[in-house]
Amino acid sequence: FPVKLLYVLECGEYEDIITWAPNGLSFIIADTKQFEDRVLPEVFKEAKFASFQRKLYRWAFTKHPRTEQSTYSHPNFQQGNFPLCMT
Repeated sequence: FPVKLLYVLECGEYEDIITWAPNGLSFIIADTKQFEDRVLPEVFKEAKFASFQRKLYRWAFTKHPRTEQSTYSHPNFQQGNFPLCMT
């Protein structure tokens, strides 16, 4: 799961929907509807954003409170760092 998510963020194909925060330590889902309609079925074989969100929590990602958009992070999930995300 984390490797697929990192691929989605790094490939550039979905950057209008999901992107890294400027610090590269968290990511932002800018358009949850487009994420659900396009990214989930193409990459994760899921259909609902709520299911994806539950999976994030199972993998110990945290949602940042007080942000307009859906912003998540994990200590082992950083921009461009594939080896770290596999630990």
